[in-house]
Amino acid sequence: MIRAGWRKLGEWIEDEPIEDEQIDEQSKPEGPKVTYAVASMEWQAQQQQKEIRRIEAEARRERRRLARVAMIMNAKS
Repeated sequence: MIRAGWRKLGEWIEDEPIEDEQIDEQSKPEGPKVTYAVASMEWQAQQQQKEIRRIEAEARRERRRLARVAMIMNAKS
């Protein structure tokens, strides 16, 4: 696989949401959008929450990727 150009095992599989999750997300009504003043306490808290969610999502993707790699490596042994 490395000769074929893959640098990371498990990289070719995309993490797509489950079909049910897509339907649930589409059917939820959007609430009122709140825009806080830049640099206000609320804005800073919102930015911190976004960063935390981004880091958690990235960690979940990496755990899934490593699980796939482990599965592939075990299958080859």
